[in-house]
Amino acid sequence: MFGETSDLQAEKRGNFVVVGCVDGPKVRIMVFKCSQ
Repeated sequence: MFGETSDLQAEKRGNFVVVGCVDGPKVRIMVFKCSQ
C-alpha cells in the first residue's frame, strides 16, 4: 500500500482525520470522516 520510505503524517481535526503521505515527488492527501 505504502512504501517503507514514505513519510506518513496523520492529524485529527474535529470529526475528520487528515492523512498526508509523501511518496517520492508526490504528496497524497486523504481525509477520513469519523462516524462518531
